[in-house]
Amino acid sequence: MVNFAIFLAFVAAFVAIYALWLRPWMRTRLWAQGFFVLIEPVEILFWRKSETILWNRLLMLMGALPPILEQLEKLNIPALQGLVPEKYQGWWTLTFTVIGIIGEYQRRDTTKPLEVVALPVDMPPAVAAAVARAEVANATVVAAVAVAVEKGTV
Repeated sequence: MVNFAIFLAFVAAFVAIYALWLRPWMRTRLWAQGFFVLIEPVEILFWRKSETILWNRLLMLMGALPPILEQLEKLNIPALQGLVPEKYQGWWTLTFTVIGIIGEYQRRDTTKPLEVVALPVDMPPAVAAAVARAEVANATVVAAVAVAVEKGTV
């Protein structure tokens, strides 16, 4: 049981590191472009290239696995917290607080509609131009809102 909880923690940590830091860094590296050619269709299919959807689907899977495994009698546990050793149960709240912080960071970092995020890199030039115009307009609106908030007019 403890090994399963440790495994889930490592998977969650890897997904968070991949989505928040590793993937954006790799996007800037020429040597990693072949990886994105292979992984992009998977990202679009399963989480529409949205970090928030990826993270939340991982959480859903982590929440669903113990009851599913229990039903299959592969793992005999009374509840999800039963996976956590008693000496670490005090960390339970901190763990979910960190998960909430990650979720909030991802939400605050969201600037594009899901339809735009899910577009493939090799989109038609007309679509790329429209996306570029939308990004400029989006940045203009965000800046205008920030100024209005700073002045206290909103």
